[in-house]
Amino acid sequence: KNTKQVCEKFLSALPDSMEQWKRTEEKDAPKMSATYIAEGLEPVVMRCGVAMPKDYQPGTKLTQVDNVPWFSEPGVARGSTSGRWFALGHEEIVALAMPQSAGDMVITKVSTVIMDTMKSTDRN
Repeated sequence: KNTKQVCEKFLSALPDSMEQWKRTEEKDAPKMSATYIAEGLEPVVMRCGVAMPKDYQPGTKLTQVDNVPWFSEPGVARGSTSGRWFALGHEEIVALAMPQSAGDMVITKVSTVIMDTMKSTDRN
């Protein structure tokens, strides 16, 4: 399956809201992305089909959420509380930018959608 098909399936399976974040359609949003906004909070943004993060090295510690290993990109941009996470181990890499206040709930929900819509590439 090609990236577009896999990502469209993933993006269309995402919920309309995650706690106080509501999904929005940005006219100039990048292709293969989903944006969630909440009053007074930084947005939660997902992009599907991204390249392997350049800071990732084999053997890097990953955070396992259900069956999805997540790589957390080190460093936070100045003036931002947003962290960047990358879901690995499936047909496509999903990048997730979210404020720390979004916490486990968002990453757990996104992990569930990844497991429901993408094949695992994990060989173990």
